[in-house]
Amino acid sequence: MTSQRLFQPSSGGAPDDGARATFKHNTFSSKYWLSYFENNRRDKQAFVWPQYLDIPYTVRVPIIKSLQRFQIGETGDGTHLRKYAKTLNDPTFEQCIDLFIKEENGHALVLARIIELMEGYLITWHWTDYAFVSLRHLMGLKTEIFIILTAEIVGRNFYKACADGLPDQALRAIFSSIVRDEIAHLKFHWSFMHKEMLPYSKLTRQAIYYFWSAVFLTICCVFIFDHREALQVLGKSPVGFLQECLRLYKRGAMRALLLS
Repeated sequence: MTSQRLFQPSSGGAPDDGARATFKHNTFSSKYWLSYFENNRRDKQAFVWPQYLDIPYTVRVPIIKSLQRFQIGETGDGTHLRKYAKTLNDPTFEQCIDLFIKEENGHALVLARIIELMEGYLITWHWTDYAFVSLRHLMGLKTEIFIILTAEIVGRNFYKACADGLPDQALRAIFSSIVRDEIAHLKFHWSFMHKEMLPYSKLTRQAIYYFWSAVFLTICCVFIFDHREALQVLGKSPVGFLQECLRLYKRGAMRALLLS
C-alpha cells in the first residue's frame, strides 16, 4: 500500500445525527460555530489511502457516476453565499461561511481522489449542478441556505449509504468522515435559519414550511431518479431513501421554523 494523507475521523463507521457539533436549536452563536469550524479543521486526522480499491465493476461504475456529480457540487467558490453573508454585518459569521466553503472544497478533493482510485474521471458540468446553482441564486440568503440544506441532506444520506454499503473498509471510513462534517453543516445552517425565522408570524412560517417541503420533495425525487443505479448497488430502495431524507428534513425544518 502507498499512502497519501487526507482527512479521516479517528474511528470508522457511519455516524448518526448526534455526532460532533452539539448546539441548542433555539440559539445561534457565530462565535460558537467559528470555534467549531476552526477546531474541526485543526483536529482532522490523517488518512492513509489504499493503492487499489477492491470493488466489483458492477458497483464501481454507478458509484463513479454519482460521485462525479457530487464532486462538481462540492467545488463551488461560494461567491454568492459570501456576498449575502456580508449583508448581515457579522464578520464572525462571514468567517464561518468561509470555513464551511473550505470544508466543502475539501470534500471535493476527497471525492476526486476516490473517483481516481476507482479508475474514473472528473466531469466539469452536469445539468443537476446547474439547476442547483440557479435555484440558489433566485433570491437572497435564506433561499441560498435552504437550497444548500437540501443538498446537504441528500448528500449526507448518500454518503452514509456509501459508508454503510461499500465493500472497501478504507472507503467506508472516508465516507464516515464526510458524513460527520455534513451533520455539523446541517446543524449550522438550521440553527441560523431558526434565528432568521424569529421575526415571522406563525402563519407565515407555516406557509414557508409547506413551500419548502414541496421544493424539497421535488429535488429529492429528481435526485433519486438520477442516482437510482448507485442507490440500488448500495442496497437503498427509492422509497426508503426518500423516507430517510424527508425524516431528516422534517426534523430540521420544523425546529428552524419554530413549529415543533
